[in-house]
Amino acid sequence: MFFGLTACFWKNSDCPVETEPAPGLVLTQQGAAQGYEDGTTWSFLGVPYAQPPEDELRWHEPQPAECYPDATGVYDAINFENECVQFTTEWENGQMVE
Repeated sequence: MFFGLTACFWKNSDCPVETEPAPGLVLTQQGAAQGYEDGTTWSFLGVPYAQPPEDELRWHEPQPAECYPDATGVYDAINFENECVQFTTEWENGQMVE
């Protein structure tokens, strides 16, 4: 049943992926995502489910994510993306500076 549902989603996709199904590789409308097995659970980290709410997309309904940009069409879902830089100007050593 899983592969049948995956095939339905796959056929409706405009994102080309030239890869064979493999353990930890799932097919989505945006392309394939490679996860990893952690004991008895498969993990897929940082997979985008929508476009970032930037510019004209801000304060509107989420829009579907775009195709995965990797040349292979496979999204690396083994690690999270880089975190945003956090600047702190009011805190120093865990205490507020006045």
